[in-house]
Amino acid sequence: MIYLVKKMLKEYKKWIFHLSLIIIWGIFFLKNLFLGEYIFLRDVFNLYYPRDFLIHLILKSGEFPFFNPYSNCGEPILSNPHYMLFYPTLYPFFLTGKLWFFQFHFLIHILIGSIGFYILSKKHVKKDFSAFLGSLLYGYNGFTLSHLLFQNLIVYIGIVPWFLIVLRKLAEENRWIYSLFLSILVSLLIFGIEPYYFLISMFLGLIYLLIIREKFSVSILKKLLFSIFLTFLISSVQIIPTLSLLKSTSVNRFSSYYHTYLIDFFNIIIPNIQGNLMKGVFLFHKGSNLSLYPSFYFGIFPIFFILCGFYLLKKREKLWVVILIVLSFGISSGGILSKILGHLPLLNSGRYPIKFLFLSIFIFSYLFVKGFDSFISGNFTKKSYFISLTISFLIFGLIFFFLYKIFLHNGGLYYFYKKTYLQVGVFLFFI
Repeated sequence: MIYLVKKMLKEYKKWIFHLSLIIIWGIFFLKNLFLGEYIFLRDVFNLYYPRDFLIHLILKSGEFPFFNPYSNCGEPILSNPHYMLFYPTLYPFFLTGKLWFFQFHFLIHILIGSIGFYILSKKHVKKDFSAFLGSLLYGYNGFTLSHLLFQNLIVYIGIVPWFLIVLRKLAEENRWIYSLFLSILVSLLIFGIEPYYFLISMFLGLIYLLIIREKFSVSILKKLLFSIFLTFLISSVQIIPTLSLLKSTSVNRFSSYYHTYLIDFFNIIIPNIQGNLMKGVFLFHKGSNLSLYPSFYFGIFPIFFILCGFYLLKKREKLWVVILIVLSFGISSGGILSKILGHLPLLNSGRYPIKFLFLSIFIFSYLFVKGFDSFISGNFTKKSYFISLTISFLIFGLIFFFLYKIFLHNGGLYYFYKKTYLQVGVFLFFI
């Protein structure tokens, strides 16, 4: 009996953080899941809901949704991947037409991504609690939550951590089953395709493989090639119709209208300032608020641990991190790197370089996990501690000096003191 109790407690401890993430997700989206509140903003009700409901009506009539007669003087549905006709979490809505299931597609990917990031990052730290906090930062920062406005972009928030998990498993265990899992996950990314996000995901996967494994056996390379072939077979139901219409399609050329301004960077690290993926903090000058929820954001508090995490990396890892962050901010800022991208074949047909900020957000979340874990484990030096603390408060000082007026448009200066200084006070106490 005592043995069974101990075994149950051990199993409970093993799953405690998974259960905690589910509970936090349920509480965070309580109104949406249980109290009849829905996200209706921008493309959600202007584009996604009408198209998805049309698919529901066509399926209900007993036909397969090949064609949409109401869009662009008629449009073949299979040839437009933005319909996401083969994406599994949309089928409850396609089949029932219930609004709750439509919103569930958006919300469930926050939970899927949080759990995936927890499993991914706990492999690289000593304390599971560090990975747990990192998964909250990844799943509920403002940039991530803004993806709830986009039916296809939210897919990458949920799937990318699992994609990296399976890549690591394949590199470590060299089993064919992981080739199959990898094919399924990449196919899901294709079914929810967004060109820039797909490119970022594949690039992130390649760098992750190079970091965790310097050399690859022929066997692993064979499994990767098999996975690519299998991915094409699975996703060909979407790829082939899309390619068949691509030549006669008017391509929307590279647009840098939505890019990252300096003020948007501060939007990431100021706590409790709310924004939107494509419209930054500058909207607060007009008193506008396009936010969905009061989000965790990154804030000054995690910046310290992100810097600590960076100091703990090996030289080769630091180099990759610097390269990826420079690319991410360089392209998303609309600067020289963005202009170069705009002249490259195929890549110049993408829209909104600000999407490349996803790469930095993912890396920041991982560095936070490393830094926080080293902090509670006592594994970093006084020098790195002092440098991280100094840079963190330097950033905070610059924000206060240059951008305090922004807060006058979002609850007054008292709101700024209450939300920001409270966080810094807790931070100092914690240290």
